[in-house]
Amino acid sequence: MIDATLSMPPEQVIAQKLVACGLDRGAVSVVWQDELQSIEILIRRDARASPDQFSCIHKAAVTEIVTLEEQSLQSAYSDYTVELYCPRMIAETKAAVTKLGLLNDFPKRSHYTDLSKYVGALEQHCGLMAGSVLRGSGDAVSFDPPRETDPMVFTRKYEKILAVVMYATAVGDLEKFGFIGNAAVADTAGNR
Repeated sequence: MIDATLSMPPEQVIAQKLVACGLDRGAVSVVWQDELQSIEILIRRDARASPDQFSCIHKAAVTEIVTLEEQSLQSAYSDYTVELYCPRMIAETKAAVTKLGLLNDFPKRSHYTDLSKYVGALEQHCGLMAGSVLRGSGDAVSFDPPRETDPMVFTRKYEKILAVVMYATAVGDLEKFGFIGNAAVADTAGNR
């Protein structure tokens, strides 16, 4: 059985694992997507998925993209995966800001009346002028530094602010962050 599983395409192995989770095979699509460079798993409404199966689905999917057709289940699954990864994300981002000497006196969102003042405090915490690279719009923040052609210079200039933003996001102080050019953030900011 182990040899048979090893010779099967990964899509088929994942599909079998999802069936073992209790999902209806006819309502599950497991397909390699070239544009995503990943396997996309689509679980349709009639697959009979439930939150009780999230752990099994997550183990079957490993690192692949999981989309549940039913929006309420998709939201619940997204919350489930965030909860799984949150402690690791906090630990990794905290280590990064600590290494850069930025953990002490780290600005907390609750101390600022609006998002613009908070992101300005994050910039100042990194030695940047408030409003120089972060833009707040509604409840979304975007990173919009002056254009830099040299990647080494870019890294040196913005390593601290990117580490700070990642930590603030991990601890829940920033919910919607993106880079200028990121359509999701642009759409969010545009709908305000």
